[in-house]
Amino acid sequence: MTSHILRSQDPQMVIDWSDDHGRNWSNGRTVSMGKIGEYNVRCKTWRLGYARDRVYRVTISDPVKRVILSAELEAVGGAS
Repeated sequence: MTSHILRSQDPQMVIDWSDDHGRNWSNGRTVSMGKIGEYNVRCKTWRLGYARDRVYRVTISDPVKRVILSAELEAVGGAS
């Protein structure tokens, strides 16, 4: 008997965040990783809101190869 892994044709990742050091997490935001066979896809999301000491988490549950080469965060300082 051969087992088959179900693969999504459009794998997704979820970015969520915690403002209390990982005790509670946001609902998250789903971001497309590009269709199967598309390479050099950049996953981007904007407008993640304001926070102090925020922790981010990335979850990829689709059975696809994943490589994170880098991550960037553009932050603007404000008054505390």
